[in-house]
Amino acid sequence: RQSNTNDPQIPAAIAPVVAGIVSLHNFPLKSMRHVKGQFTGSHLSGEATPLFTTGGGDFAVGPADFAKIYNIPASLDGTGGNIAIIGFSDIDVTDAHDFRALFGLPVNDPVVVSNGPDPGFNDEEGEADLDTQWSGAVAPKATIHYILSEQTLTADPLLLGAEYVVDNNSDDVMSLSFGLCEPALTSASLTFINALWEQAAAQGITVTVSAGDNGTAGCDDFNTQTTASADLAVNGIASTPFNIAVGGTDFDDVGTQISGGFWSNTNGTGKLSALGYIHEVPWNETCAATATSSSLTTCASPSDPNFLNIVAGSGGPSAVYPRPAFQSGIVPNGILSSDAANHRYLPDVSLFASSGFAGNSANPTPLSRSFYVLCQADALQPGSSPSCASSGSFSFFGAGGTSVSAPAFAGIISLIGQSEANAGRSRRQGNANFVLYKIASTPANSCDSSTQAISPPSATCIFYNVTKGNNSVPCTAGSPHCSSTSGANGMEVTVSGTTKTPAFTANAGTGSIPSYDLATGLGSVNVANLATAWGTAAGSFKGTTSTLLINNSLTPGTITHGTAVTAKVTVAVVAPATGTPTGDVSVVAPLGTVNGGSNGSTLSGGAVTIPGVILPGGTYNVTAHYAGDVAFAPSDSVGVPITVSPENSRLQYGIVTFDLAGNVSSTPFATSFAYGSPYILRMDILKSTGTCLPFIAGGGTGGCAFDATGTVTITDNGNPLDQGTFPVNSEGSGEDQPIQLTGGTHTLSATYYGDISYNPVTAPATDTVTVTPASTTSSLGASPNPVPTNQAVTLSVSIASQSNSIQGPTGTVTFKDGSTTIGTANVTPAGATANAGASGTASLSTTFASSGAHSLTAVYNGDTNYGNSTSSAVSLTVGQTTSTTVTSSASTISSGGSVTLTATVVGTGTGTSPTGTVQFMNGSATLGTAQTCAAVSGASSPTCKATLTTTLAFLAPPSGPNRMPKLRVPWILLIGVVLLILLLLNLKWAPARYRRAYATVDLLLLAGLVAGLATGCGKNYGGGGGTHYDTITAVYSGDSTYAGSTSSSITITVQ
Repeated sequence: RQSNTNDPQIPAAIAPVVAGIVSLHNFPLKSMRHVKGQFTGSHLSGEATPLFTTGGGDFAVGPADFAKIYNIPASLDGTGGNIAIIGFSDIDVTDAHDFRALFGLPVNDPVVVSNGPDPGFNDEEGEADLDTQWSGAVAPKATIHYILSEQTLTADPLLLGAEYVVDNNSDDVMSLSFGLCEPALTSASLTFINALWEQAAAQGITVTVSAGDNGTAGCDDFNTQTTASADLAVNGIASTPFNIAVGGTDFDDVGTQISGGFWSNTNGTGKLSALGYIHEVPWNETCAATATSSSLTTCASPSDPNFLNIVAGSGGPSAVYPRPAFQSGIVPNGILSSDAANHRYLPDVSLFASSGFAGNSANPTPLSRSFYVLCQADALQPGSSPSCASSGSFSFFGAGGTSVSAPAFAGIISLIGQSEANAGRSRRQGNANFVLYKIASTPANSCDSSTQAISPPSATCIFYNVTKGNNSVPCTAGSPHCSSTSGANGMEVTVSGTTKTPAFTANAGTGSIPSYDLATGLGSVNVANLATAWGTAAGSFKGTTSTLLINNSLTPGTITHGTAVTAKVTVAVVAPATGTPTGDVSVVAPLGTVNGGSNGSTLSGGAVTIPGVILPGGTYNVTAHYAGDVAFAPSDSVGVPITVSPENSRLQYGIVTFDLAGNVSSTPFATSFAYGSPYILRMDILKSTGTCLPFIAGGGTGGCAFDATGTVTITDNGNPLDQGTFPVNSEGSGEDQPIQLTGGTHTLSATYYGDISYNPVTAPATDTVTVTPASTTSSLGASPNPVPTNQAVTLSVSIASQSNSIQGPTGTVTFKDGSTTIGTANVTPAGATANAGASGTASLSTTFASSGAHSLTAVYNGDTNYGNSTSSAVSLTVGQTTSTTVTSSASTISSGGSVTLTATVVGTGTGTSPTGTVQFMNGSATLGTAQTCAAVSGASSPTCKATLTTTLAFLAPPSGPNRMPKLRVPWILLIGVVLLILLLLNLKWAPARYRRAYATVDLLLLAGLVAGLATGCGKNYGGGGGTHYDTITAVYSGDSTYAGSTSSSITITVQ
């Protein structure tokens, strides 16, 4: 993956327009989705049966159930509204169609909007299906726009999709079901996200974001970890003050689903089986779910190991943002009052989010065994019933997570928008937290979830306040905020004095809204009552009027796109109310205008002057929208007519290469690169002047046309390149990521056709690149080895490369025996996989007439895309295999004695006997000449024998006058001893004058004796009491039929 080491800086030239930029990384945000598994259902029996044993009944939630539980009135269905769902995998719209048909919803398929090149299908298809199906399930007549973006060198695809919605001001509500904890996001990323959601709210767009699915452990991975190890954290995509963070609940109906009157045994219209509101607790699938301050050891050794996980609805205090005005005065349980103003709190609201997880049948479970229904045909097991079929047997998935509750609440906001529009007020709600918290600030509007009647719904309850349970998760002992400091696992807690409490409980807090808690926020909602209260609450805000001047005029006339204008916005309170409005304003083109949004700022003293405003091309009335605040209502100015003519454009494109670690080359565009090496084609629309290298660290961006739209066509040597036409995304760029140019020279030609803001390029842009062959390595094998003469042997060669192409090496391989070509074979190519580069194989079946060792090589001759290579030599032994043994007529002989050696050669098969010769060896020395191996008749296997009679001795004695027979050594010793004794006696009795002479003779005699003994004993010519061991082997030469072989050695003792 590619990442940046430093936070990128916003170019000064566009700083007034762009509040932040996406950090240069492609570590994608995480989906907040959980799939329980696959189920089958029957329209005849009305029953749903898991395809695996869960140890109890399951209660699937369908659209009619959701509407019944949360009291959605039949009069609200989302008509006239639109919801944007952000994703980065293709979807099959048939899944949504089948989902609606299964539950009897009106036909209203989601509209797929491609924001740039199509990324295709990937693992997040299920998330996209879940979001589009359930936002539409709650608001079945709202238009669901699925904004599909591809990840690029410079931006996360989800944030690109969100940019699209904001730039084009396209939807009333936007939902995102992904996240990443605050500490994992760079300061630039946090700035960008905050500015993006702020701009959305300023334009009246309501943003719902999943609070998270890892409880209090926002930075730990709920997909892989069973205990938390990082500190408490929240989702940094959901923690801004400009979005609604949606948490999760579970049904508190364990064991009483039927007996408690919550569910019916049969399905009604639309598969309805819920009988009314179902009491709720925080969604928590862990062993900490039922813990209290007096029972913090439930995760030390849980009765069911399945509950050792960190899956729970997320919530907690932000470490980045202070408490916003709409949460003013709130002091949640677990937060010190002295610290309360320092944090934005999550979640804001919650909805059912369970995935139906439960332990095994031998253990009780605190979970409801309920889940949302999901239709995804291409994920079904082979042989399954049809996906969500409207008749007969059908299959579906059970799913959950705050990734469902977020789009579901987006659907609820669409219903509120419809209700408001029906009353003649604005459909758009912008930062809906202003109204949500205002309603919740009246204590009577919240009711205890655990005491509510199932049916009929309460006429006054708006928020179902969850009052028991927590969203704490198990943690590794000694980790931050863990109840256990060492040893067994604990759970995440908050500490007040000496008291540890699971973090965070649904217990009441203090301050302005005591019902608010960090496990479920304000709770879930009664939609009918919320819609009724909404208009009343919104009407209690002070009225405002907004005015707009462009270049200090109500008639700015005509300008060219790219010419910055100055917008002055003034917001005043409507008398008799008093005060000065605060908050954000935006300068927008009419709804439906391409790039009609993205110009906003914050009021100061009820007014703001916004320099550097770039308006989209066209003739229209531009207006200012005031987003409101906790006291003042939103308002819109009268339109200011303006004509914006398009400016000239340029097109920049080329090949961007990477190293094996995925880092972008420091050279902006390559002109030569290897086939199958990592590269993409990048295209950027440019203004008439300026540099645009956003994918290079430190590269200039002043010339980038970030607001360009439209398409680019590219040809390769006159033919369309890949799909030929490439749409640019919401940052005015595009990438051909699957590109794979063949070897050779390519002349590329590209044209941008312009849009309402940019003229087409005046001439196609050309680029010539050379693709060099990818290097290869070849390895050869032979089987069988050894092989008999004239029998088939298969020579196999494998050709490897580091190419990432789906096209492997082609062409031919030449096989050689030494320097002689023995044949060629065609290569069978294989494309690259996740674990290996592209490769190829070739094989040749051949025979060898001559026995012996053959040195074989394989030469891959290459093709247009792959370079040639030669394998290392492989030695092939040709001939019938033989085994040779050697025996001796005696195992011990005297030195110089003779011995008869016999070699027996046994061949394989049933043919003629081996011929050829046998060379007997004494160590590395030959013994005589090679002996003929004579056939042995009557043997059970082809056999021949060779014999050799030879002498074995110690080292041969020297010849000439120094020769000394070994038997004379004892006589020398005897004579020398006698003479030495006589001389010693003479030395004793001799006259003094002769003693010196005798002593000299004695010494000379002694020295000679020693020297003589050394000479006689140091060279033992064949005897004298020494022993020698000779190592004998027999080497069979082989013949035209049989391969040679060498015997094991035998040892002969020579004395």
